[in-house]
Amino acid sequence: MRKFALMSIDDARVEGRAWKERFAALEAQHQAYGRLMDSFCQLAYQKSAEIPDQLSREDPR
Repeated sequence: MRKFALMSIDDARVEGRAWKERFAALEAQHQAYGRLMDSFCQLAYQKSAEIPDQLSREDPR
């Protein structure tokens, strides 16, 4: 019974670690996509593209 409990605890730790690693990878990917989007926006604005309202950094108030 004790061996089963220790194995269950170990399995939970491994699963928690795996989820943490997945989250870190997704967070890094999200940040990379954000930087890429900013680069595309800057390039478009340099070419005189119109800035959509939802992307405007000014406060609409």
